[in-house]
Amino acid sequence: ERMPEAREQLDRLLGEELLDDAVIVLLCNKQDLPNAMSASEAVEGLGFNRPEMRKRQFAHFPVCCTNGEGLYEAMDWLSNTLANNQARSTLWGRGSQTALS
Repeated sequence: ERMPEAREQLDRLLGEELLDDAVIVLLCNKQDLPNAMSASEAVEGLGFNRPEMRKRQFAHFPVCCTNGEGLYEAMDWLSNTLANNQARSTLWGRGSQTALS
């Protein structure tokens, strides 16, 4: 199983200061297969249920990429979350020039 390695890599990435405010979307693919890891198992395996992860904007979605199931919902959540973050930054006077501008 590769989950421990994936968790280690994720922790390494999220330890980077530049990613402190990163929005995270976990796409749990292959949900059409009978032995696929469930979305909740992936969340637990990657450690998103740890207390230190609660400060992060995070969502997980069970998806099936071959038929698109769950993908639109995930991208909709991501788009809305990024737009809301951009609006808040503008209101608070932070980051008038951002990557989304």
